[in-house]
Amino acid sequence: MKLKHATNKNINSFAANFNHHDAAVETIQAQEAKTTITNILNNLNNLIIVLVLSASLLSLVVLYTLTNINVSERVRELSTLKVLGFYPREVLMYIYRETNLLTGAGIIVGIGIGYAFHAYIMELLPPATAMVAPGLTWLNVLISVVLTIIFSLLVMIMMNHKIQSVDMLEALKSVD
Repeated sequence: MKLKHATNKNINSFAANFNHHDAAVETIQAQEAKTTITNILNNLNNLIIVLVLSASLLSLVVLYTLTNINVSERVRELSTLKVLGFYPREVLMYIYRETNLLTGAGIIVGIGIGYAFHAYIMELLPPATAMVAPGLTWLNVLISVVLTIIFSLLVMIMMNHKIQSVDMLEALKSVD
């Protein structure tokens, strides 16, 4: 219903009078429901920004740590490749080939788990009086994939100096 004189006082008195009828179960004021849903969605947007930033930093740290450990454990192999005359790019790709493969697998698994997690959140979070579009768009997936690839490239750029500066003689002299 839409009242001709829709002031808060008139709306509240009409709702109270209407609720006294036996046929009335409950009155819901559209403006109040709209305000509640808008507040929930605005807070959800803030939560999403915090989650995306946290996940982004976490992925950067994990990728860097794993690549750093991989390079540290393979110093002798990298030195051997350099001594054998491999070009710098070939030595880099020796490490980055594995990183690229794992990043691709992480993207594929992450899309599947992310889709399931999103469906769970969209089932759990919205109030019963709200109707939301529960689906993901390709733009959401594309942003996730692009961010992961960018972080992987950043780690590769950061690790490039460490891989190129491996001291061949010292690494090959050391006895494990």
